[in-house]
Amino acid sequence: MKKNVLIVDDDRILRHLIKKKFQAHAGVFATLLAADGVEAVKSLKDNAVSIVVTDLHMPNMDGFELLAHMSAKYPDIPVIVLTAYSTPQSKQRVLETGAEAFIEKPFVVEDLAERVIASLEKESEGGTLQTVSIDMFLQLVEMEQKTCTIRVVNKDTEKQGILFFKGGELLDARIRDMHGKQAAYEIFSWDSPSLSIQDTCVLNKKVIKEDLQAVLFDAMRLKDEAGQDESAFLETPPEGPPPAEKTAVAQPAPQAPAAPAAPTQKKGIASTGADPAWDNLMTLAANLGVTINAGNVKVCYIDQGRENGLVLLPGDETTTVVVLEKNCPGDVIRRLLYE
Repeated sequence: MKKNVLIVDDDRILRHLIKKKFQAHAGVFATLLAADGVEAVKSLKDNAVSIVVTDLHMPNMDGFELLAHMSAKYPDIPVIVLTAYSTPQSKQRVLETGAEAFIEKPFVVEDLAERVIASLEKESEGGTLQTVSIDMFLQLVEMEQKTCTIRVVNKDTEKQGILFFKGGELLDARIRDMHGKQAAYEIFSWDSPSLSIQDTCVLNKKVIKEDLQAVLFDAMRLKDEAGQDESAFLETPPEGPPPAEKTAVAQPAPQAPAAPAAPTQKKGIASTGADPAWDNLMTLAANLGVTINAGNVKVCYIDQGRENGLVLLPGDETTTVVVLEKNCPGDVIRRLLYE
């Protein structure tokens, strides 16, 4: 898939000259144009941009303001600065704001094209995976405590998203100007992803507070409840407090099990029934068990803090859900888990 390069300059003749010369590289990237920072901000919001080339002195919003905006909203997008008014002080200031390069006017357009291509190649320096299970791959990233930026393309819609990992922790996700869990949920819902891995991460702040497993499980549950409708991920799911303690599988409960409760229940058990809503989670747990050489999954216990705990038992056709009473004795839980 071609990348988008955004050229921002109030000189109309120069903008179109660069675009014309860049046509020689049309198989590698497409060229977008903006006359000032205001137009650039809109283009960044509407398009998946891989690199920005901007002038400094422009009306409405100049290059310095655009750099500040990108540093806050799009820190992963490299910027090349063009200027005809170069001073040592301005060059230092630009580089301190995060620009990748500083080019003085006049310049050779083909030299600029080569620098753009070199920057684009960094996006996939760690390799590209065309057919991969995104959840399993990300769990490997977590297990290996890898620091990287993962660019994800939905091959069905050509929509693009970015995941930021540091030391195996998911820090943030972005789809254009959408950030956080909302973006992560949508990326994790894509059925046909292509992944490109860059072996660096520009972020340090953890925007997504939950761990990767919790976000993956929530995304699967939301996708299942939405009936595979990706548009449902554009709405922010309700926030809730994290589980009281971490377990191998931590997940808010769906609706009450579909099957009716058994006529008689053992002490500590509120109800038992089959519920296919948990099938995807059990499949993921089984795959994870194989990946980490833990064997086949036999049972999952979900601690929901103040809510009723759940025990999930894999079945031949669907998952059996045991809803525990709030004050369920520990021996009942242990018996369900180990017997």
